[in-house]
Amino acid sequence: MLQRKYYDLLAEIDGVATPTEEQIRKWQSALNRIYVDELPPMRALDAIAYNTACRALGHSGQDRNVNFWHVLLSQIYSFPKTDFSPRPSQRAI
Repeated sequence: MLQRKYYDLLAEIDGVATPTEEQIRKWQSALNRIYVDELPPMRALDAIAYNTACRALGHSGQDRNVNFWHVLLSQIYSFPKTDFSPRPSQRAI
């Protein structure tokens, strides 16, 4: 649904050759309303998926640092300030 709203707005913007300041403000406002409906990225889930993909491709040395709590809560909490950098023993020297 969000993608549909975004492309509807994009089509409206593309249909105007020389937009006025009022139109631009209206479009920015509409875009902000679309952003508000978007869920936050599930960063732990992204890191888990990244690790799984790396292992499937044979690149297991690039795993992100994901602990038990990240796995347990990955579907319900976004972990906005958590650093999912590669594990310390796997960082390049």
